[in-house]
Amino acid sequence: METSNTLIRQFPDIALLSSLVVFTVGYLVRPVGAVFFGLIADGRGLKKTYSLCSMLLAGATVGLCLMPPTESVGMTSIIIGYGLRLLQGLALGGAYCTTALMAYDLAPPNARSRFTSLIQITSPAGYLTAIAAVIILKLIMGAEAFAIWGWRVCFFFGIFLFYYSYKIAQGPYKEPDTIHPEKITSRVSELIHSFSHNPKWARRFFLFVFPLGCAMGLSIYISNIYQLFFLQNVLHLDPTVSKFIIAISNLITLPTFFLWGALADFKGALKVVLGGILLVLITALPGYHLMEHIAGLMRVQPTSVGVYAMEMVIVTTLIGILGIVTYAPMITLLSENLPAKNRTTLFALSYNCGFGIFGSLAHVIGSIDHEQRITNYGSIYAAMAFLGFLLIIAAIGNRLSK
Repeated sequence: METSNTLIRQFPDIALLSSLVVFTVGYLVRPVGAVFFGLIADGRGLKKTYSLCSMLLAGATVGLCLMPPTESVGMTSIIIGYGLRLLQGLALGGAYCTTALMAYDLAPPNARSRFTSLIQITSPAGYLTAIAAVIILKLIMGAEAFAIWGWRVCFFFGIFLFYYSYKIAQGPYKEPDTIHPEKITSRVSELIHSFSHNPKWARRFFLFVFPLGCAMGLSIYISNIYQLFFLQNVLHLDPTVSKFIIAISNLITLPTFFLWGALADFKGALKVVLGGILLVLITALPGYHLMEHIAGLMRVQPTSVGVYAMEMVIVTTLIGILGIVTYAPMITLLSENLPAKNRTTLFALSYNCGFGIFGSLAHVIGSIDHEQRITNYGSIYAAMAFLGFLLIIAAIGNRLSK
């Protein structure tokens, strides 16, 4: 966006700090939003909360489209832009959790991982849609016009979220009888009370469900989300080539969501998830080393860039698929291990802390290490250490809670 680019051009010395702050805050607000809207959902229902979240998400997205240019209002435009992005993050955290749990409730009992895996597909599918929209708009209006004002058109499509939220509100989902409207403060007090008066369940949640949820969120971050940043910002590949590689990789991995969901329905979600986390632990570092090796070949043999790009697609696809082993049955596994009364809040806390807190912390560590030329793999090392720690805690917690 023009606001971010202008800030970096005017203050180049704080470019790294600015990008890290924006990235970290953007990821940290997701667990905050997810827990906040999770408390609302547990008190007022998933459908109503989803409608609220999608309306906020639509409003923030369209707001980015209508934002005044930096040339007119200066720093005010930058503040507005960051504020709207934060609102997007807050709303997205709540929208994902409520959608995931509605899909779980509507799915047949013997096919829940398959059905909820279709919700997980929306992440790479959304990325592919965004890439396609940018490419089409650039072809229609030209790259220069897109950079000046055309990017606003992408955010304008957020207006369709208003219609989508209305259709969801009219949909077939029926809230369970346990839903009773309560204030958020009452929900928090009740949640604390349930933990304090049920130590066995509290021990199982904090020593098994929570670390396992964090491990799942961190696994999908390091095996999928981080790949584009690694290609562009660490290996310094051409942004267009990097986006092409990740787009093709995402397209190939789409069918595997359903396959891993089906395996989880057959073998059990816990077995599949644990297998996926272990695979990420074993293969992530060698996989990223291989990506760096291929990137080096692309630089020294520019005439063979196309061949090496395809090799990079294969590597990123394999790393991505291993992460999807964990991600596809995640909704089922968490839902099965959470009490109905506080399910949305605890689901939001478990997954988003792994994805937001541990993921952003690994990202910051890696960025600082790379900037100071310590290592290109700081984020990977940090993520592997976090994953190992979380798995050990979950294993101990599972044994203690039996």
